[in-house]
Amino acid sequence: MAVVVVLIAVVATLLGACDIAAPSASREPRDPALVEAVQGMSSPADPRLPVRASEVQVDSTVTPGTLAVDVGEEARVPVRVTWRIPGVDTDDRTAVDVVTLRREPDGWTRLSPVRLPWGVEDPVAVTSSRCRVLGPPSLSAAVTAVHEACERSLPAVLEVWPSWHGAAVIVVSTSAFDPGTGARVEGAVSDGRPAPADRMLVDSAVVAALSEVGLDVLMRHELVHVAMRATGSAPVPVWFQEGLAVHIAYSQVEDGRSEQPAELRRLRELREFGRWRGSVPGPTEFEDPLARAPAYVAARLGVEVLMDAVGRDRLVAVVAGDGPGVAGPTGAVARPRGDEERTMWLLTQLGLSSEWLDREWALALDRRAAAAPPSP
Repeated sequence: MAVVVVLIAVVATLLGACDIAAPSASREPRDPALVEAVQGMSSPADPRLPVRASEVQVDSTVTPGTLAVDVGEEARVPVRVTWRIPGVDTDDRTAVDVVTLRREPDGWTRLSPVRLPWGVEDPVAVTSSRCRVLGPPSLSAAVTAVHEACERSLPAVLEVWPSWHGAAVIVVSTSAFDPGTGARVEGAVSDGRPAPADRMLVDSAVVAALSEVGLDVLMRHELVHVAMRATGSAPVPVWFQEGLAVHIAYSQVEDGRSEQPAELRRLRELREFGRWRGSVPGPTEFEDPLARAPAYVAARLGVEVLMDAVGRDRLVAVVAGDGPGVAGPTGAVARPRGDEERTMWLLTQLGLSSEWLDREWALALDRRAAAAPPSP
């Protein structure tokens, strides 16, 4: 397996405001075509930097009249580029570059890309065809460990979600995470459509604390989210997304922890004392630090109840597609919104009901908690 060292910019914002002066003899204060051309300058010259447009802020100012060129002539435009790498840069970094544009009959063509001078300490990364992991040089051991965990975790994820063919871009970060969160996936995503370029952020402190087994569980969980977001999915509820991720995450654990016995018993206690109502969790439970741990267990149980009823292949086939909409009060078809509506959509596709899910979930909880082996 070929492993190379790369650099990458991770998080910044493309700002739409560019103040670019007249490129024509009319001395108009702005040329919209040139503004658009400069805003489109997102990718550095260095091919090792897979930077998205949303990750680099490009701004430019030129003296009025300096771009008064005719069709076919070239102009050099100074641009200011700003970026920040989590865990590497504490503040925004800025550099000035000059790009070459040529005026065409239908607008401006960029002839040279933006280059990012990385300065003193470049981030390092270990990459392969499916796993691209980076971080500060001081965390090179963690970068290597996460890359190895990613490679080990891929087969289990692809077995369940084979339509994902992309690569995971992972950042080992020193940034502070929410309590109880070891990693998260971030990026632009719209309902039912593939996310164009996600990043997984992994807490370096969590990497240092976890065993190899624990790191693999974390990696499989987050890779499920990357795969589902990258390919798009049916309008499934949050609990299903998290439950499937937990199911796959623990699927390769070879001792008693694979069944999460202590967590199952704790969830049953919460339910017996009236502190867990219903069956599968709603979005608020995943946002509440006190409810988050049992929410993951309850979500996994819900997914596995569905798998037991209809089979994993059929379940994944339903959620991996775009799926039909639902008829609204006017007869118009719209995608389900909100977890309750999405849960009803999912159950309807499977020929099941919410009453069935609540009943079978409760029975499965009692059965599995009673049969769960002692925690190792």
